[in-house]
Amino acid sequence: MLNAPKGKILIVDDDKSLLISSMTILKAEGYEVDVEPESRAALERIHAVKYDLIVSDIRMPDITGLELIEQMRRAGLEELVILITAYAELPAAIDAIRKGAFDFLLKPFKPEDFISAVERGIRFSRLLNIEKTYKKHIEEHAEVLEKEIAFRKNIEFQLKESQRRQLQIFEQSPVGIAIINSYTGHIVQINKKYCEITGYVCEEMLNQTFQEITYEEDIKADLINIKRLINGETDVITMEKRYIHKNGNIVWVNMKCVLLWTSEDAPTYHISMVEDITEKKHTEIKLRESEAKYRQLVELHHAGICAFDQDGYTRYVNPAMADMLGYKTEEMTGRHLFDFMDEARVEDMKERLERRRQGIQESYEFEFIKKDGTPIYLMVEAAPVIEGEEYAGSIAAMIDITQRKTMERELKQLNANLEKMVANETEKGRQNEQILIQQSKMAAVGEMIGLIAHQWRHPLNAISIIVQDIKEVYDYGELTDEYLKSSVDTTMTQITFMAKTIDDFRNFFKPSKGKVQFDVKMTIEGLLSMFEQMFKNAGVDISMITERDSLISTVGYPNEFNQVMLNILNNAKDAITLKRKADKTFHGLIAISVCNNEERDKVIISIRDNGGGITENGLENMFKPYYSTKGKEGTGIGLYMSKTIIETNMGGSLTVRNVEGGAEFIIALGVRR
Repeated sequence: MLNAPKGKILIVDDDKSLLISSMTILKAEGYEVDVEPESRAALERIHAVKYDLIVSDIRMPDITGLELIEQMRRAGLEELVILITAYAELPAAIDAIRKGAFDFLLKPFKPEDFISAVERGIRFSRLLNIEKTYKKHIEEHAEVLEKEIAFRKNIEFQLKESQRRQLQIFEQSPVGIAIINSYTGHIVQINKKYCEITGYVCEEMLNQTFQEITYEEDIKADLINIKRLINGETDVITMEKRYIHKNGNIVWVNMKCVLLWTSEDAPTYHISMVEDITEKKHTEIKLRESEAKYRQLVELHHAGICAFDQDGYTRYVNPAMADMLGYKTEEMTGRHLFDFMDEARVEDMKERLERRRQGIQESYEFEFIKKDGTPIYLMVEAAPVIEGEEYAGSIAAMIDITQRKTMERELKQLNANLEKMVANETEKGRQNEQILIQQSKMAAVGEMIGLIAHQWRHPLNAISIIVQDIKEVYDYGELTDEYLKSSVDTTMTQITFMAKTIDDFRNFFKPSKGKVQFDVKMTIEGLLSMFEQMFKNAGVDISMITERDSLISTVGYPNEFNQVMLNILNNAKDAITLKRKADKTFHGLIAISVCNNEERDKVIISIRDNGGGITENGLENMFKPYYSTKGKEGTGIGLYMSKTIIETNMGGSLTVRNVEGGAEFIIALGVRR
């Protein structure tokens, strides 16, 4: 036969986990238990069912525990109510006692305290039901309870004061403080300084773990130290680590961690105290980097560097210094400076060391003796080393000038004949330049004759046909005045064209008398009108584009500029012609563009072709005299003179580069506004 339940109890709480745990505890003790997560539904249950005891959370979302008691009493329901409350709700719980609550429990409570309170409530409920005469007992109980409440209230006041003081210390601390769950890493509480260091607001930090804001490479060491702390291997952790600031920057901190003991049980939390040392760390890193760079610089520097103590003994020698004198670095370290010089030089060096003691820095030339006994001349830059206010030695940088000394002697001998040698070389240079100019002129004249012959071919053919036709007409007796006049007019037209051709080419090759302002676009168009047919006959199409609103006026020598353009165009034509030999269907293209640079202070002329480009060797030597990519067919003068005209005479620049399918020459000239 089953035992009768100890009593019927209703538990009212919106915290399901607490509801289930409370029900489990009471059922295990033999109570019949109903649960209700809503106060209004619980009130309906109390109206319908007779309970020995009601256990309710004081803070409920619809009706508070205090309101539940008030509505029960207004309805004449006398069931005893035990309230579950937190310290912060203690005044409300005390008020509830005055208004009819039987007892209250403070969260968190132990199961035995909960059971004890319930048993007390059940007993008291049954006493009320058995005998109304127990009123005195109830009053006495209430008095005791009031005293206990007063005692608890006093404790609560002291606790609040203590918490307030601790909170002030916590919040106003000059270091960042965080309370962290040692097992999950979740941040439970933080102060203002901790937020400032990491860049997050408090609400953001309480949703994170310390691992989430820790620099990835520091997480492993951090977790190992926390484990040592939990296992009791150490009482305090001290380490430098890095956080990731909210803005993405790295923040260096000096961190100390200790366990947070709240009872005799093993602690769940630890306190982390951090101090921002980012600036200090950056300074240390820069210092180490600077020291490493300085040491590397000294070790690898071609100059000899050595340091001496206040008595002149060697403290440090870099490899370059040891190599100069024929020693190993360890052979020189610890030896006196005088060991590396002739005795006749010692007195001179003593005077110089005395000047170091006086804080004087100086440069001088000095003769030392190498390990093999041969002399070596060094240029010395020596400076004192001051530590605090005391002389601690000196440091010197030395460069081998033995070769320079030898060369100075040889130079004196050469100076006697230098003026004559310079005059001879100058004359040779002048002669070479004249030869180059003459060769350039001859090449230009030859090209001009070829171009004139090309331009004259058609009109000469026309005149030849007219002359032959006149003879035939005469032989057949058909020569009339009209026919003769027409033939003469046609012949004169062709002769005029031929004369104009000579004038055009003569003006084209005639040197400009001086610098003039000219329109780059119009000058190029005039050039193309003269030679367009020649390029078409070679299977080359030439196009020109000028960007809208471009400033295309410059100052220089227009005829010489045209010579440069023709040189470049002819080179492009020759490259295309060579490519056509391998592929008869290949069609040559030359694109000319005229524009300005971003600052609009330069006219940029680009001449781009599809002739296959230039070799690396060709790019390096393109503008050198006598260099040609055409073999025996080229003079090697054209592009050299072109660069001289553009850069020396017109103050511009001429460059070349390979582009997709060919080469591009770029001329840059100053804009004349």
